[in-house]
Amino acid sequence: MKYSISIIVIVVGVISLFAIDDKSEEKERAQTAAQSFMGQLQNVLMKELRDGGPVQAISVCADTAQVLTGSVGEERGVSIKRVSGRVRNVNNAPDEYEAAILEKFNRMQEKGESPPFIHTEERTVNGEKEFWYMQSIHLQAQCVGCHGEEEQIAGNVRKLLQERYPDDQATGYKPGDFRGAVRVSFPVNE
Repeated sequence: MKYSISIIVIVVGVISLFAIDDKSEEKERAQTAAQSFMGQLQNVLMKELRDGGPVQAISVCADTAQVLTGSVGEERGVSIKRVSGRVRNVNNAPDEYEAAILEKFNRMQEKGESPPFIHTEERTVNGEKEFWYMQSIHLQAQCVGCHGEEEQIAGNVRKLLQERYPDDQATGYKPGDFRGAVRVSFPVNE
């Protein structure tokens, strides 16, 4: 009897492992792409902050980030996008689906859950099955020079932001605040 219970537990465990592992390759692929993109973006951003301060760093978030989403996405065979409910760059505005996940992440932040927040799902988009992965982005301390409270943003930075982004909504954050998400998607082969 003891052996048959052990065998059942092992069989159930193996079946569970296969069920859990079903989409783990897709998740790992997406997560690796997201981490590669965010790591490269952070390296460039930190260099620009050191070399020229927040004014110079604005071009990284505005221009370099858009280039990196394309180049890292192409290198990894995925689509990458940064999204936020409070956008600075309109290219980062979420679609309806992304907005719902951002709201889910907002609720997780409000409940005090520990980041990063991750959402994965297989979806059908335009008749094609895709794997979607979203991972939360939280404000780093060094980002308050462009995204913090008004008194934390230098006058020359505020002026440049106003010129480039007259409808900017991406200020008023504190370190650790939920800022947005990186979304990775790619077709699923059945």
